[in-house]
Amino acid sequence: MISKKLKSAISLVIRGRWVLPSALIIMPNLSGAALNGESIVSGQATFFRPDANTTIITQLSDKLIINFDSFSIGLNETVQFVQPSSSSFALNRVTGGSSSSILGQLSANGNIFLVNSAGVFFAPSAKIDVSGIIATTLDIVNQDFLQNNFEFTKVNGSGFGKVINEGEIKVLDGGFVVLAGDYSENSGLIQAKLGTVALASGSRVSLDLSGDGLIQFAVDQASVDALAGVNNLGQITANGGQVIMTAKVANDLASTVVQNSGTISAESIVEHEGNIFLSGSGGDVINTGALSVASLTEANGGSITVQSDSTTLIQENSVLTADSTNGTGGNIKILGERVGLFDQASLAASGATGGGEILIGGDRAGLNANVQNAKRTAITSEVSITADATDSGNGGKVIVWADENTHFEGNISAKGGDNAGDGGFVEVSGKENLFFDGVVDTSSLTGEVGTLLLDPRDIIISNGAAGADDAQVTGDNTSLFGDVDTVTDFTIAEQTLEGLTGTVILQADRDIIFQDLADNNLNLYGGFLVFQAGEDITFNDVNDVVTTAGSSIHFEADSPHAPTLGGDNIGTLSIGSINTGSGGVTLLGQDINLTGGTITGNGITIGEANTAGTDGQNTGAVLDTANQITFNNATGAFPKSRQDIL
Repeated sequence: MISKKLKSAISLVIRGRWVLPSALIIMPNLSGAALNGESIVSGQATFFRPDANTTIITQLSDKLIINFDSFSIGLNETVQFVQPSSSSFALNRVTGGSSSSILGQLSANGNIFLVNSAGVFFAPSAKIDVSGIIATTLDIVNQDFLQNNFEFTKVNGSGFGKVINEGEIKVLDGGFVVLAGDYSENSGLIQAKLGTVALASGSRVSLDLSGDGLIQFAVDQASVDALAGVNNLGQITANGGQVIMTAKVANDLASTVVQNSGTISAESIVEHEGNIFLSGSGGDVINTGALSVASLTEANGGSITVQSDSTTLIQENSVLTADSTNGTGGNIKILGERVGLFDQASLAASGATGGGEILIGGDRAGLNANVQNAKRTAITSEVSITADATDSGNGGKVIVWADENTHFEGNISAKGGDNAGDGGFVEVSGKENLFFDGVVDTSSLTGEVGTLLLDPRDIIISNGAAGADDAQVTGDNTSLFGDVDTVTDFTIAEQTLEGLTGTVILQADRDIIFQDLADNNLNLYGGFLVFQAGEDITFNDVNDVVTTAGSSIHFEADSPHAPTLGGDNIGTLSIGSINTGSGGVTLLGQDINLTGGTITGNGITIGEANTAGTDGQNTGAVLDTANQITFNNATGAFPKSRQDIL
């Protein structure tokens, strides 16, 4: 468990700003008043008021535009729109300067736009039952509305505009709920099965309702208000659909621009995978609540993306779920310039037929141009990350990445299925610095153990007795690695490597150095052991021996899988003795130096890595194998056949 002092230090680095309490900016107008001063601008409609508390608007055209002096609904009041069909639209624009307070009931069999630059407030008593609804402080040009060009823009000179829901908003299956302004917030209940729920902050937003499926939604222009942002404290449900919380705010005006402490559910149903997207520009994105795109049907788990161009935090008791009971686990992405997972945060993308994909701070090796890379990533000790196959399937893929520094103390599981399947793939890497003191499990009861990849700048393998903080081993491909220094070196205890099973890949952007091995012997038992260096692999003591119990071993200097960060870029491989027994041996590099000892294995391959030819010297090493020795473009003093060795 991470100390409070260390957590505080990490928090200061990762967070950078403080969250402004939303209570400081929620100032609703609670004065319920009927609709007043209506004026039809386009289309046809009739108004009927059978009593003081009821207004029935019968829309006679498919599109309707009405300007109002005021549009509010009192506690005991009802406003009903009777429209030609569920695809009809009524634009209601308030021009009188007072905000809209909805305390009573609003119903419609079609779609309602409520536009009021002074703000829109749905009280806890509000009941909204429509096909679709947009409540916004941004205006739309009449002609654009009539031509289905749904682009909303902040009116010049209008003040800080907020849209707040504390009530109950329900739309028909496949419908939409959009709350948009400088600031939008939900602390009530919003339901849109198979549809779209969007909370947005910006000065211009656009919607595309032309498709047969979910609406396309985008914030096109940033808000310039210091209190801008979106916040969910309530419950949003859009099973089989999508939930979008997005804010674009002028840089450095707001601290937190997207925050969820409530419950958001877009669970997958048959043929419809749910999606949740939290995106912020110009400030931090923080989740302390529950996000679920899980599936209880044959569908796969859905997709969750939490992303900012600043800091992204998943903390407190956050639960992010993309599990599938009968299908494959879904996808979770946690992305930002700085990414932090703290406290008891939990990410799960497991599935009966296979684990899903979880990307934190980037994709594999930071090389996917379509996935944002973090500069710094921190994951503390109580964080749980799971992408297991639970029945018959392979474990999933989990990546933890940062272009600069990664601090990892969490728990990752990507296990194979109980009845069939192999373990998954896990990478925990920091391109410049890596601190790894966590637990990774890629085991499988019935198949092959999966792969753990660690990829810092430099790797030093040494006797653990030399460093009190060096790693311990806790089971199949489960490891705790020790400290790194503050600049470049990632030191791994040889005792840690000796305890690993399955495929283990140690990949350094620059060098891998074997030093201070106990009794000059490193006994490795992994299923496949790979050492890849962007530059050199060096045994400091030519008497050192690497031994495996039948496991194959692969040394690769000048590796194209670990691009060098600088230096001579020659890719020298200087090793002592290797004995794999029934395992194979592969030695790749531009300059291979065998300075003595014996290379023993079930087949030996020597040759080029990143270039077309290999040079080097064999000054006394014996290549001992009953099977083939393969030379790939090898030159220099290497023998050309096994007969030359004998």
